[in-house]
Amino acid sequence: MMATHGSTILKMSFGFNHNHEQIEEAEGTYYAKCLGGSLELGQPQSLLIFIYPDRIFLDRFRITIHYSSMTEVQMIDPRNEGDSEKVSWGVVALPLVAWSLIKKLKCGATIIKYLESGQSKSLILDFGKNFRYAHRLIYDRMIKFRPLIKSDKPAMCISVQLRTLQVSMGNVQNFLLNVRDKKSNEVLQNVKITGEVFYPTGGLARFEDDVTDKEGCLSYSWEISQNIRKGIYTAKFSGEAAGFENGSTSISFEVI
Repeated sequence: MMATHGSTILKMSFGFNHNHEQIEEAEGTYYAKCLGGSLELGQPQSLLIFIYPDRIFLDRFRITIHYSSMTEVQMIDPRNEGDSEKVSWGVVALPLVAWSLIKKLKCGATIIKYLESGQSKSLILDFGKNFRYAHRLIYDRMIKFRPLIKSDKPAMCISVQLRTLQVSMGNVQNFLLNVRDKKSNEVLQNVKITGEVFYPTGGLARFEDDVTDKEGCLSYSWEISQNIRKGIYTAKFSGEAAGFENGSTSISFEVI
């Protein structure tokens, strides 16, 4: 299977301040427009959103929102009939002005709901062509910070092998996955696998979803573009199967 490439525009925040203290580096920084929500805006406002491991920061409004305070992160795509029906039926509550702005977007919008001093707040953000990347980063980190309830289901173990730890631009990196029952070590077939490669710039490429064979194996190939940046890349794979707790694994390699 081949990975599907994605592109994104990021500006990393790093360096030193005037006191020569090191500034915390953001995992990613995205240009966006705030369409409304709890903020009373006369018109959409452009801003930069810094994504950190434990929070996001909206530079224009000087607002920090920790993932632990987020109650929901929704993606609304006006081109999706189901999303439009949710808004029409009130399943997703949106101000009419905000919905009219979202319907004009070429991509979807991200709605972040969070608590501030016990009060429910919301933000409606337009990330433009980067909305799937930015939305996924924020959503995944929100889930990570939610309280973990231990599952009674058996666990799966996902292992991954690389063709090489260093791969040159223009060549192919191969990934061989094997999924087993963590306790019995029996192979697990028909496990749905999703995967991504995270770029050192903050962008990512997605693998096509697939399932493991009767040996519990699945392989992917990723052709390294000649124009890609050199550096450390991390591949992350997640597995899902009926009757089992979801599993995941990651591995890093260098593009030279």
